[in-house]
Amino acid sequence: MKKVKVSFDTWIQLLGMLGVLGGLVFVGLEMQQTQKIALGEQQQTRMQTWIGMVDAFTEAGLDYQDIMTGNITDQNDFAYSNLTHQSLWTMENDFIQHKLGLMSESAWQARLVAMEVIYNTCRNRPIFSVRFRMLDPEFVQLLTSFTDECAAE
Repeated sequence: MKKVKVSFDTWIQLLGMLGVLGGLVFVGLEMQQTQKIALGEQQQTRMQTWIGMVDAFTEAGLDYQDIMTGNITDQNDFAYSNLTHQSLWTMENDFIQHKLGLMSESAWQARLVAMEVIYNTCRNRPIFSVRFRMLDPEFVQLLTSFTDECAAE
């Protein structure tokens, strides 16, 4: 059996490479943790936005549930229009957050359902026709890819 001698420099290089690999693994784990924190912060921000919207209805003496169930009256019609505008901004933001990888897939799927419901609420279409020119074209393309339940009306 032949003995192979490994020089001291080779051992140092091997240890250096192992150190670099260990550092890369550590950086990867840190990036994964940072991504999870960012996802959590984005969800918290979305929640605060919606809570603020409901609070605005409360302060105005309007019932958010009435608007959500389609019970639109002369008293709350303006609030419904404003909610639609807010929803468009929020939905566009969600679209961009998803594109950037800052929204979990399950949250995105839930947002898609909400987007389709809002898009197919026909009383929103006059607002959409004004706002579509001011929104991200890819987001508008997503909305118009939904089945158009208002086309028959």
